[in-house]
Amino acid sequence: RIEIIKGASSSLYGSSAIGGVINLLSKKISSNPLTFIKSYFGLYDNVSHKQWRWNSKLRNFSGLSVSHSQKFDKLCVSVSIYRTEDYGYRKNDYDKIFGGYFKLSYNFNENSVLGIWGTGYARQRESFIYWKDFQNILVPPDGDIGNKQPSNRHILGLTYNYVFNDKFSLSFKPSVYRTFWRDESESRNKSTSYLYRSELQSIFKFNGGAVLINGVEIQTGNIE
Repeated sequence: RIEIIKGASSSLYGSSAIGGVINLLSKKISSNPLTFIKSYFGLYDNVSHKQWRWNSKLRNFSGLSVSHSQKFDKLCVSVSIYRTEDYGYRKNDYDKIFGGYFKLSYNFNENSVLGIWGTGYARQRESFIYWKDFQNILVPPDGDIGNKQPSNRHILGLTYNYVFNDKFSLSFKPSVYRTFWRDESESRNKSTSYLYRSELQSIFKFNGGAVLINGVEIQTGNIE
């Protein structure tokens, strides 16, 4: 399910949750193995005005994803990979993505759970910023044809929860996030960045029903 929380929620979700939170909660892995295969395919129609048609062939888009989840005693495993291709209806505007996701969860006992997860993708796309002229609105300027922008993003994290008793529990959440992109146009810009984050959080429940949540977060980044 997806939870949308409006307003500042830094006390629950860390220093990045100043304006709000979109929290994606993945479903628990069932005891029975489960596999999903999804695919789609489509075509772009020709444009209405003949003078804007730059290509005599129909352009297409497609996607394929495969996911599997299974439980082995105390170990739960979920893995997914996907691929998408979109050649667009404009010249020099294709987009290709290959990505994946995994989640491992190990229950040591009723009070101790360790989770390791990661997701990321590699992307190759061309650059269409603006049209060539009014007679060629679906074609970029000659100097932009062939310009590509490869990029990738990956994040790897760990979560450890320990419940001491009905009133007190601790959680530890370290993660690393890497991004990269390169502009193969005349400017030749590129960037590589890393974001390292660790959070320690405690929850204490009082007898009267009040709950005290507190923690500490360390975050550092490196950008080239």
